[in-house]
Amino acid sequence: MGSEDDFETAYVTRSEVREMIAVGQREGVFTDEEHLMLQRLLRFSNRTAKETMVPRLDVVGVPADADLSEAVRTAVESGFTQLPVYEETLDEIVGIVHVLDLLAARERGEDPSLRDLVDPPYVVPESKDVDELLAELRAERGRMAVVVDEFGTTSGIITIEDVVEEIIGEILTETETVPIRWLDDDVALVRGELSVHAVNEALEVDLPETGEYESIAGFVFARVGRVLEEGESVTHDGVRLVVETVDNNRILEVQVELPEGTTEEEDFSDPRS
Repeated sequence: MGSEDDFETAYVTRSEVREMIAVGQREGVFTDEEHLMLQRLLRFSNRTAKETMVPRLDVVGVPADADLSEAVRTAVESGFTQLPVYEETLDEIVGIVHVLDLLAARERGEDPSLRDLVDPPYVVPESKDVDELLAELRAERGRMAVVVDEFGTTSGIITIEDVVEEIIGEILTETETVPIRWLDDDVALVRGELSVHAVNEALEVDLPETGEYESIAGFVFARVGRVLEEGESVTHDGVRLVVETVDNNRILEVQVELPEGTTEEEDFSDPRS
């Protein structure tokens, strides 16, 4: 039988695995896509529900008192196959309804209450580990969880698709726009809700990921400390972020201009001055 030392040396650290992956890419063992996926797998176990969820502002749901036709119409217009069903607000989600159950009821000529068609909501805290959540959703044969904060307020929702995207990258539907679009060799247009982590990974920059924000829009807000207007910008370590599109005080798009080999101090630029 092996000694205790043999047992300990049978394991490698996360940094050692990361180095092996890097060597594998340099030696041509992995393609760029395989290298990126392996990196995502390493980070996967450290992700939480809060970092992965669809934020409350983007959640599409239907009131529990809505009729069948309204629910079907909401599903068709949003492109989602599952919808949270709530009482007064999204803080009172009574369940999740699937579009197939809606269509089946309509096909039978029924007009039931949505409350009778929903599956009970699977509620998790913001701090829930994503890998644990994936296992639980599979065990429960569910595809969506409701994420709540420490006060029980709905923060967002998370689906199995959201979790899978953490590993293989974003899965786009026909109605979704590309999250990052290159405008030039060193200029990219980024959707505001994209996480800072994803931006760092895709653009190979090093914006701070620790703070009271998750998205690139939140990062810009945090740096300036107020609502921004289109054209305003902030610079961090040579990376200039220009607010491209704003709607109802929400940053929808940010133009990211990569540095040209120089490092600048953090700076804020107001085009009105």
